Amino acid sequence: MIMEIVLRGAQQAKGADGMRRTRWVVIRNTLKQLRDTVEKDVVELLPPVAHYKVSDHTMYISIADVRIEMLFIPLETKEDHRRLLSTQLTGAWLAEFTELDYDIVAAVAGRLGRYPSKLAGGPTWHGMIGESNPGTKDSKWYKMLELELPKGWDYWKQAGGLEPDAENVENLPDNYYEKLMDGQSEEWVTRFVHAKWGDSLSGQAVFKSSFQQKHHIAENTLNPNPGRPLMIAQDFGRTPTSLICQVDVRGRLLVFKELTSEDMGLEMFLSQYLVPTLASERFRGIPVFVVGDPAGWHKSQLREESVADILGRVGFQAKRAATNDVVKRVRSVERIMLRTEGLLIDPNECPLLIKALKAEYKYRRKKDGILEDKPEKLHPWSDLADCLQYACLGLTSNLTGRVMRPKVQRQPAPPVTAWT
Repeated sequence: MIMEIVLRGAQQAKGADGMRRTRWVVIRNTLKQLRDTVEKDVVELLPPVAHYKVSDHTMYISIADVRIEMLFIPLETKEDHRRLLSTQLTGAWLAEFTELDYDIVAAVAGRLGRYPSKLAGGPTWHGMIGESNPGTKDSKWYKMLELELPKGWDYWKQAGGLEPDAENVENLPDNYYEKLMDGQSEEWVTRFVHAKWGDSLSGQAVFKSSFQQKHHIAENTLNPNPGRPLMIAQDFGRTPTSLICQVDVRGRLLVFKELTSEDMGLEMFLSQYLVPTLASERFRGIPVFVVGDPAGWHKSQLREESVADILGRVGFQAKRAATNDVVKRVRSVERIMLRTEGLLIDPNECPLLIKALKAEYKYRRKKDGILEDKPEKLHPWSDLADCLQYACLGLTSNLTGRVMRPKVQRQPAPPVTAWT
C-alpha cells in the first residue's frame, strides 16, 4: 500500500511549480492503530524522505519533485467524520478494511479526485486502495468482493500462509504460521493463517470450537484439595458474580461452584453469598484469594474506597487480573481449553456457566448490522464468562504459586554503631 501511494505520486503530472503533488487519507478505526501500524511502517520503509507531523496527524513524503501528504484520520468521533468529509483528496487507503463499516466507501469516494484542484491541473489518477485479512461471510465486504464485484474494482487474494505459493515467508521466522496456530480457534486460523473468509460470528457461542463437554465437564462432583488455596474469580458491578476455582497439582483449572446475584452491591453479595459459601463444609478452612477485574482497583468518585479495598476490609487477599482486554481474556480461556487437560467444571454446581459456554455467551451485531468482535454483555452469561477469563489469567500468571510462596521476612538493617 505504501509503495502504491509513492508510485501514484511519482506518476502525477507536474503542477505550475514543477512539483508532483498528491494528498491521501489513511483510515482505520482508531488513531492508535494508525500510529502503531501505518506510521511505523512508512518511517521504516522511507526513513530519509518521510516526516510525521504530530499536530496535523499527517505524514509528509518528499522524493525529488514528488510531494505526498498522507492524512491519518480515524473513525473514533463525530469530529473525525467531519474532518474526513471536508477534505480534498487524491486517493484513500482503507487499512484493514474489513474492520470498517462498508458505508465508508461511498463517503470517501465523494472526496476523491479533488486534489490537486482542476485549476492546478487536477489529479492524473484518483481512487481508493485497501488491504485486510479476510473478514466473515456475512459482511457487506464479502458480498461485494466475492459475489458481485463492482465495475471498476480490482480484487487480489494472497495465498494462505501454509500454501506452497505463500508469499513473503522467506522474511518471516521459521515455522511462523505453524506457531501462529498454537492455541487459536478454528475460525481464527481460517482467517489469519489460511487467508479465507470466516463463518459469521454473530449469534455464535464465543467458545463454540474450543469448549467440549466430554473434556471440560466432570462426570461427578469435584472436591477441592485442602492443601491448595481457592481462587475466587470475581466480577463486580451491580450484579456481582463469582466462580470458586482451584488450580490442582497437575496445573488444571477446576471450577467448583458459581455464585450470581441481581441488583446488589459487592458488600451485600459477599455477606449473603460468598462468605457463607466459603464457610460451608465443602470449603471450610481452605485459604482463599480473589482475582478480579482490574477496574476494581480504581477509586470511586463518591468515596475514597475501591472494590478491592472492600475485599481487603472483609478479609480477602485480592489480586487484579493481568488485563481487561476482552480479546486477550477470551484467548486465555481458549488456550486453557485447548490443552489436553486444562479445564474441568463441576456438572452440578455450575449449570449457568456450562450453558454460557455452550451457547449463551455469544458474539453480537450492532443495530446497524455491522458485526462486532466483542461478545454480547448479557447477565448472567457474560458475567460468568468474565469470571472464567479472570480465572484463566490467574492460572497463566501463576497467582496460586505466588500466593503459596512463603513471604521472606527482611531483617532490619543494623544501626551504624553496631558491630559483629
